[in-house]
Amino acid sequence: MQRLIFSLLILVTLFFGSEYFTPPKTPSKTSHERKEVLVQSVIDGDTIIIATESGDQKVRLIGIDTPEVDPAQGGPECYAKEASEYLRGLLQDSLVLLEVDSSQADSDTYGRLLRFVFRADGTNVNKLLVENGYATEFTYDTPYQYQSEFIAAQRTAQEQKRGLWSACSGYKRY
Repeated sequence: MQRLIFSLLILVTLFFGSEYFTPPKTPSKTSHERKEVLVQSVIDGDTIIIATESGDQKVRLIGIDTPEVDPAQGGPECYAKEASEYLRGLLQDSLVLLEVDSSQADSDTYGRLLRFVFRADGTNVNKLLVENGYATEFTYDTPYQYQSEFIAAQRTAQEQKRGLWSACSGYKRY
């Protein structure tokens, strides 16, 4: 009888495979896949235009928000011009690496790609903007990969009164 049960177990294992006997693999949260692109222009402190094979594409930087430049969107707000100029100085006509965050949508409601932007030296531009007081940390819907780093960077920028934290009295975005 034991031989029969043992034989049946072997047959079941061979027939159904081993996936029922091994734990499932957990997918990684973010692939860290980066793609090199050319920055054509800077729209404002948190949006750029890149060159792609199918034409120019707008990219919205994940995890940050900068003061609005456009009066139709409530601007120009304090430090909007400075944020835009700073980003332009960092990225205009340069090659950058874009990183997807699988916890976020691929694009926003305006059709802009949602990405982290890295310079060739590995600098996370999104975080750099927050560190230097040109942007605030912004979580749209769900937490993103570098959220805790961005929150810490903002806390430091506020404490040290960098950028908009010294220029814009009582700055509060949301």
